Amino acid sequence: MHGIDPQRVAQTIITALEARQPRNRYTVTLQSWLAPKLKAITPERLWDRVVKNLIEPSFPIGIR
Repeated sequence: MHGIDPQRVAQTIITALEARQPRNRYTVTLQSWLAPKLKAITPERLWDRVVKNLIEPSFPIGIR
């Protein structure tokens, strides 16, 4: 199976719905928790290069 476990997503949604004072954002994976922290301490040009390298290989051939 690929992607995030639906049970984890559902539990996160339930947590948000039941919170007395819900937060603006909830993270489901370690990557979604860590990415904003890394972005805050990484120079912008380097961050852009990292994101570009993560996204580019997923495009089908000929769409660049």
